[in-house]
Amino acid sequence: MKGSATAKKRFTVITLCLSVGVLLYFLFTTDGIDTLWRIKSNIEPIWLLWAVLAVIGRWLIEGYVLLILSRHLDPHWQFRKSFTVGMIGFLYSALTPFAAGEPMEIYAMNRMGMGAGASGSVITVKALIYQVVMLGYSLFFVAVKLAYFRQILIHLALIVLATLIINGIFITVMLTVMINAKLTKKILRLSMKVIYATRFCRHPRRLYRKIYRQLISFHDSAAIMGRSTPLYLKAGVLTLIQITFSSVIPFFIYRSFHLRGASFFTMLAADTFVTMASEFVPLPGATGGAEGGFFLFFQSAFGSAIIPAILLWRVITYYSSIVFGYLTTSIASKHHLM
Repeated sequence: MKGSATAKKRFTVITLCLSVGVLLYFLFTTDGIDTLWRIKSNIEPIWLLWAVLAVIGRWLIEGYVLLILSRHLDPHWQFRKSFTVGMIGFLYSALTPFAAGEPMEIYAMNRMGMGAGASGSVITVKALIYQVVMLGYSLFFVAVKLAYFRQILIHLALIVLATLIINGIFITVMLTVMINAKLTKKILRLSMKVIYATRFCRHPRRLYRKIYRQLISFHDSAAIMGRSTPLYLKAGVLTLIQITFSSVIPFFIYRSFHLRGASFFTMLAADTFVTMASEFVPLPGATGGAEGGFFLFFQSAFGSAIIPAILLWRVITYYSSIVFGYLTTSIASKHHLM
């Protein structure tokens, strides 16, 4: 356990150093430092406050979506538990490759008293709703702002196609596990045969039984939630608002620099697409991909202030989730919430 904890801390430090290194690279290889020093005294605080409130709104909506999904299976589930789980998800999504915070959310809910199958179904349904809404939202903006995206991205069709394929695979797998237990069992058996043939696992039958029990438990819980279309619609609308809160932050930063002229709708579209594309960067916090995407889509709006804008954007949207997520997790542990 001690070695595992040490490894986790080492990985966290490496992740943060990598992310900070990327920002420092941007600052020192351009005129970012000089620009930041020049505009820091002229920044409009009220617009930065709006950006911070948008992040807090994103956190609160995450907790509320988890609450309404959890109470469908456990009527006594509390908001403070859901909020804590949501912040744990944000924390580990920022510190792990491919934003993989869901396993830690399931673990946290299990520690709080919800069964593994039920907690797994809640988190998976939430992730599924998020992916569907994000995909639909992004494609809507691409369709409406097609000329703008074509101007920025030469290979737009290939990027959209890759996004559709990756999201489609994820959504299909989740729906298969939720709806079709027999097909899931066949896929699991086939996977176990491959594992046995490659001798990847010493005890494939034991692993099969363990995974199968969890899948059946998950399927049973998901079946209960599957009959509640109004619940899904409510969670979907809230998720749409949540994504919008996150996507308006670049505009607030833009206005805090006393800049005007850029289209609010265009900036909203750009950030939504950057967020969706960054999810496929195989580095913690989408390090490098997020900064590069922001630079690509917002350089024309921010001009020489683009590097300070990236710095503020990452502090508000990324580092704040790490700091507040860590504090929330620590407080929950001290109060024996999990």
